Amino acid sequence: MDSRQKDNLKSEYIKLENVFCPYLMSEVVFNNKGFMHLLYKSGNRKRNLSDIKNRISFLGESRNILSITTTVQELEEKITEDKKINYFGFIAILNKVKLKIVVRKDNENGNYHFYSVIPHFITSPKRDGKKTNVIEKLELEIENEKTAP
Repeated sequence: MDSRQKDNLKSEYIKLENVFCPYLMSEVVFNNKGFMHLLYKSGNRKRNLSDIKNRISFLGESRNILSITTTVQELEEKITEDKKINYFGFIAILNKVKLKIVVRKDNENGNYHFYSVIPHFITSPKRDGKKTNVIEKLELEIENEKTAP
């Protein structure tokens, strides 16, 4: 990704307004930490351009999900020598796409901030299947039940 592409993506990202999350009872900010995580994996390894574009295409939906969610599906806490980081995972299915939105909070007094969106998230490879789309499979089963004698 060249600097012009990065600048274009960042200009779109910074247009996102903060959102109040009912579960967290607090505002979630869209700051540089979340933007950088969209571009880089842990260990500062670059994501490929198609992965970045895919994630960015779901930012609007992520914001909407955060604005209505009243439950969290995943909680994780990491403690290092100098800080505590809490991760909150919110999972939703929109238009047959399973999304996981991650919100992060650094230390006790830090803001909640958007950290990641993971499209086509697999909760359990055994249940969700690595290559099968569970939603399509269920829809097919329902359709077959309707047409069965």
